[in-house]
Amino acid sequence: MNEVLAIFRSGLEVLRGSNIVYVAAALAVYVVSTIIYGVRLYIALLKIRVPSTFRTILAAYLVSILVNNITPAARAGGELSRALFIVVRTGRKYAGRILSAIAYERVTEGLAIALLALTLVITGLAGSNTYPILLLSLILMAVIALIIRYWDKVFNLVLTRIPNRFKKGLVDEVEEAETRNYMYVLTRERTLLVVMVGLGIFAWILDAVRIHYVAVSVGVTLSMRKAIVISLLYLTIGLLAITPGGVGVVEGGLTLVLVSLGIAYGKAFAITIIERIISYGVGSLLGALALVVAGGRRGWRRLR
Repeated sequence: MNEVLAIFRSGLEVLRGSNIVYVAAALAVYVVSTIIYGVRLYIALLKIRVPSTFRTILAAYLVSILVNNITPAARAGGELSRALFIVVRTGRKYAGRILSAIAYERVTEGLAIALLALTLVITGLAGSNTYPILLLSLILMAVIALIIRYWDKVFNLVLTRIPNRFKKGLVDEVEEAETRNYMYVLTRERTLLVVMVGLGIFAWILDAVRIHYVAVSVGVTLSMRKAIVISLLYLTIGLLAITPGGVGVVEGGLTLVLVSLGIAYGKAFAITIIERIISYGVGSLLGALALVVAGGRRGWRRLR
C-alpha cells in the first residue's frame, strides 16, 4: 500500500511539472484523429447515397464516444447509438444503409489495425530470426487475406452481432433485405477500400503521435514504433475491460504497459492520467456537448 501511495505521489509531482505545450499538442492531435474517423464514416455513407451532412456524422461519432464511456462494455454501445443518431437525422428508410456503412467502417478499421500490426512485426524481423515472430506475421497476413476475400461473410457476421431489439428499432424487414445490396456496393469498391484503410492507418498513427506528445510532456521520449505498440496494446486493454469506458482497468493496464517498456512508475502514471484526461475526459465532454446540441435529455432517452 505504501508503494502504491509513493507511485501516486510521484505521478502527481510529474503531472505538476508537465509541459502544457505538448499536452495541448496531444489534445489537438486527438481532435484531428476524431475528425478523421468522422470523415471515414461520411465517405462510406456518401457512397451509398445517405443524405447526411458531415456535421451530423461527426456529432454522431462524438455522441458514440460518450455512450461507450458511460455504459458497460457488454452493451451494444457506441455503434448502435451512432446508427440511431444518424437515422433520426436522415429518416428511417436509410437505416439499412447506415448500419451497412457503420459495419463497413468498423471492419475496415480492423483491417487497418491488422496491417499496422503486421508492419510492426515485419520490421521487427530485421534484427531477429525467431520462429514466433515469423509465425505471427504469417497469421496476420492470413487474417488480412481472409477479410479481403470474404467481405460479405464478414459483414453478415458483424450484423448478426446486433441484438434483435435494436434491429427492430432501426431496420424493418424490407430494409433488412436491401441491406445486402448496400453491402455489395461497399465491398466491391476497391478504391473505397484503399481510402478507408489508408485513413484508418493514418488515424491510428495519429493516436501514436498523441501518446508520443503526452510522453514528451513529462520528459519521456518514445520512438514512433514504441508509441504505435503502446497504442495497439492500449486498444487491447480497452477491449478486454468490462467496466464503463474501461475505467480502472485501462488506467492500471496502460501504466503497467509503460512500466514494462522501461518507463519509471511515476512518469508512467502521469502519462496514463494525461492520456485518459484527453481520450476519456475530453472525448466524453465533446460527446455531451454534441448531445446537448442535438436535443439534450430527449436525445439521450432515444439513445438509451
